[in-house]
Amino acid sequence: MAAEKVAHAACNAIDRLGKPVKVEAEIVHGAPVAGLIAASRSTTLLCVGDTGAAMHSDAWLGSTAKELARSGHCSVAIVRGGRDADVMSQRRIVALVDESPDGMDVLELAIHEARHRGAALRVLRDSVSGDAAMKRCMDNYPEVEIDTVLLDGSLVEYLATHAAAIELLVVGAAQTAAVEQLLGAAGAAALRDSEFSLLVVGFKRPGR
Repeated sequence: MAAEKVAHAACNAIDRLGKPVKVEAEIVHGAPVAGLIAASRSTTLLCVGDTGAAMHSDAWLGSTAKELARSGHCSVAIVRGGRDADVMSQRRIVALVDESPDGMDVLELAIHEARHRGAALRVLRDSVSGDAAMKRCMDNYPEVEIDTVLLDGSLVEYLATHAAAIELLVVGAAQTAAVEQLLGAAGAAALRDSEFSLLVVGFKRPGR
């Protein structure tokens, strides 16, 4: 069975890392989206690939990935394949952060990803409110290179212009207008040639 082969290969890859990681494998039968959304109710982070996008030249994310980004009950990471690892490691992480409590969670998780990857972090803002709280958070991580940019235009326009320099985009599930920009027609048209992955920070966040 194909699913068993994939699960076995993933476990072997983790074993080769030589680190103590507990792995549990479960094969769920039925519609993929329904099964993954159900699984998201009892976990903190759901990681999926994005093979479906390769079948549609006018889209940057496949239908399964988009539905999970909209409807997952936890944070959802959409990992896009076919990329040169050495090239991607030279790119930055970008996070859309507002002044809400959810925005601060997006910032904290983006900083965590930047530390883990040894990458620079760019924080996108649509206003200057909440800067004091952000600065306090960023000052706690002097080892991470962080800069802040005030958006002049839409999120999708910024991403389309700077896509070649981005490894990972981090947004909050509560930032519904931005999420719909990314998943709708505007995102499909502007980002179809991009390579970066997407992390949508949901309400059950890692570490909580």
